[in-house]
Amino acid sequence: MFRNRKFARSWPFIVFTWIVVVLCIVTLYGELNKRRNKGRQNQPFHKQNELPLVTDIFFGVFTCKNYAETYAKAVFETWGKLVEPSMLRFFSDTPHSILPTVVTPNIDITNVNSRLKLNYQKHVGHKERYFRQESNRSLQMFAWAWDHVPQAKWFYKCDDDSFVRVDLLQEMLRQFDYTQPLYIGSTRRFRGKLVPVLERDVSKRTVDVDLRYAMGGAGYVLSRGLLEKWRPLMNQCVVYNGEDKNVAQCILDTLHIEPINLPGLCFVHPDKVDPVSRDSMIAFHQIGGMKDSIELFRRFYLDRNSFDSGGDVIP
Repeated sequence: MFRNRKFARSWPFIVFTWIVVVLCIVTLYGELNKRRNKGRQNQPFHKQNELPLVTDIFFGVFTCKNYAETYAKAVFETWGKLVEPSMLRFFSDTPHSILPTVVTPNIDITNVNSRLKLNYQKHVGHKERYFRQESNRSLQMFAWAWDHVPQAKWFYKCDDDSFVRVDLLQEMLRQFDYTQPLYIGSTRRFRGKLVPVLERDVSKRTVDVDLRYAMGGAGYVLSRGLLEKWRPLMNQCVVYNGEDKNVAQCILDTLHIEPINLPGLCFVHPDKVDPVSRDSMIAFHQIGGMKDSIELFRRFYLDRNSFDSGGDVIP
């Protein structure tokens, strides 16, 4: 009886003590979790999400004033986060406050081939028949990268409406020797007339060619070994209309090297590729801006355990 009365008097204290202990444990756990999350937030994006970081491939992304806030920023906010910051630059006609941008000088329209200039001013004609300002930008980009990024083993050019699975690209390139002169991309064959951009060069070469070139949309890549040989010779080349054909012809004229075909650099949107083929695709083109890029980034990277290698939901 006495013991029961004693217990009855002490049980509120016991309950209170347990409540205090539980609150202390919960508070301590919350504080530790907060510090853990804060520590993760201070880490680079790729470490926060346990994703790879590409450190030996330089990416030069072509954009312009009209697309910097949409397509280019989409690259920067998605797959661009998986590239070492010093290895990613946007090449544009205007600077940008957020994007790491290199401004490349435009070709003076007054010096352009009169036929190309006329079609350009009228906004008419097939893209091969009017002046394309980006025609010389690739040479400017590769020259800048060689001069400013000595740590790069590979140099990748793509447009701002592309999506590159950078880890797959890095894995693929490990099969090649970057010290050798290599020009790699998804190749097509152009049969027709290459048209010089500058009026002064019109008489030099407006002839039919049978040219293999790597398509520039989703991207193509040059090795350090090729750029080392090509950089001193770039200024010898005639600038032709169309940047990817211009690069191919210049490399062929100066180094007598043709591109190695890599079908995984796809020139269309991933939804236009059959699921089986999409598994092995490295890069895509014609991406529709921020919303589209974020969805692809989620499928291929952030929620990768819920999707297969082609970006399709695992049943």
